[in-house]
Amino acid sequence: AGSYTSLCVTYISGRDASGDLFVHIEPEHGGWGGCKDRDGASALISLTDGDTYNYSIELLEAKFPLLVRRYELNTNGGVGAGRYRGGYGLVREYEIHTDDAEIYCGFGRTDTPPWPMEGGEPGSVNYLEVVEQDGRTDRLRRSPTRAVRRGDVVRIVTGGGGLPRIGRNGPGEVLRFRLGHGDVEEFEKRRLVVDQAGERAVGGMAEEAAARQIVAAKE
Repeated sequence: AGSYTSLCVTYISGRDASGDLFVHIEPEHGGWGGCKDRDGASALISLTDGDTYNYSIELLEAKFPLLVRRYELNTNGGVGAGRYRGGYGLVREYEIHTDDAEIYCGFGRTDTPPWPMEGGEPGSVNYLEVVEQDGRTDRLRRSPTRAVRRGDVVRIVTGGGGLPRIGRNGPGEVLRFRLGHGDVEEFEKRRLVVDQAGERAVGGMAEEAAARQIVAAKE
């Protein structure tokens, strides 16, 4: 099934406290489509995108006037759901710590999510948001240079991959991946290994019943 399929390049540049110019260029990792026999890869970038290193947060904060507020899997954005899910994208948040900065971005697959196959479900889209100090949010896709101010947050979100097919326990598995992040973690804790028949059981219940039980408990 389809992947997040975009380099999703982000530029954050400006001058630091000493007046020196800085440029942070970052291609983004994302979710890849599920396969007929396994989940899609999460937070992965294509080899053909070159030496796009996954720099540590400590290095980024030491080198640039940026504070990394979030760096996690995009579990809330959604992935293709079914017997084998699509891979998760990423969420990164950079808080600007300089009075002289601007951003530029080029994100593809911002409207049409990664495609499913054989009755599966699509993944989720890519985007970048600038969250200003007063709470106003500006969502960007392919954006010309835009000024950002100290305290603004640049939120980068890459999409999750699609799903190739639902499978025999499809309804419950689809419901599973429509749950919130905490619910999915709880669901995974209860899940048993796949049996020889290829069906998953959760605490002696079918996946559909277990997922619906978690949803009912929240209502």
